[in-house]
Amino acid sequence: MIRRNSIRAAVLGLSVLTASLTVAAPVVAQDESAAPEAYQVVYVTPDLTIPFWKYLSDGIHQEADTVGATVTDLSSNLDPATQLKNVQDSITKQVDLIILSPTDSSSAPTVLQAATDAGVPVVIADIGTESGDYVSFIITNNFDGAKASAEALATALAANGCPNGPIAMFQINQARINGQNRTNGAMEAFDAAGVEVVQYLEAQTYTRDEGKKFAQDVMTAHPDLCGFWSQYDEGSLGAVNAIGDAGKEGQILVGGFDGIREVIDTIKAGKMVAASVQQPIGMGRESFKAGYEYLTGGEPPKQIDMPTLLVTSDTVDSMMAQLEDTVFPPE
Repeated sequence: MIRRNSIRAAVLGLSVLTASLTVAAPVVAQDESAAPEAYQVVYVTPDLTIPFWKYLSDGIHQEADTVGATVTDLSSNLDPATQLKNVQDSITKQVDLIILSPTDSSSAPTVLQAATDAGVPVVIADIGTESGDYVSFIITNNFDGAKASAEALATALAANGCPNGPIAMFQINQARINGQNRTNGAMEAFDAAGVEVVQYLEAQTYTRDEGKKFAQDVMTAHPDLCGFWSQYDEGSLGAVNAIGDAGKEGQILVGGFDGIREVIDTIKAGKMVAASVQQPIGMGRESFKAGYEYLTGGEPPKQIDMPTLLVTSDTVDSMMAQLEDTVFPPE
């Protein structure tokens, strides 16, 4: 990627988005003792009402505060068109850095091209892109995390008298690279264990009510169902609620991925087997660090992998300190 400060003059002359900016600010020499530049950063997120993205934002803000940078959050409301508008507005305002969590991987290239044309560097925080130019990509190891959680569920199913299932899987958007990796990782575990997945349901609203409706419909269609494995928290919790309403606690098991505090509490209560927990606060910190390193002349890694944390009823108490540092804010 070409440094923004090396192409700003060309961008101001050519970009439609910045055509009104006809006078460049004078260059002022700074001595080494001057305070660091107060960078303007925008975080474009799929939906701030979803706790994972709020926690990732928290991590960005925490790290930005340490260097006096200003961060503005823009929610795309799960809409690619709104995402593009958020980025275009940020470009018009001449922000120094965009941190982007795409609504999906297929819509990300258009956004990245707009930023590249304007000379604005982009750090991608989770989900990923099919193509395009960016500074760094911070991503959970979705394949390994999904595989670990699915293995834990498969072990529990066998102990519960259902070594082959059947189970159902709740998926996030499969146009996202991270969603594809979660499916592939889980299926590697389930195939190895001989667990049959009889139904796949892809989230549209990512709400608990949707997850509960998914679970109710599956239990009706498959009376012999032994479990659910969900790629997102509200799907897991919706399944737990449906199982409770049906009076089938202990008969139908749930494993999951992501890991908000309520999921951890549900594991403690014995209503979920396990969850592979992402570290959104940690991901937010690493996203800002990568962008700041670039802005200050460094070369951050092109990809930064964040491991998941497998939480079970046996490990949850010993893991709380780490969970409250990198996963969700302490109460």
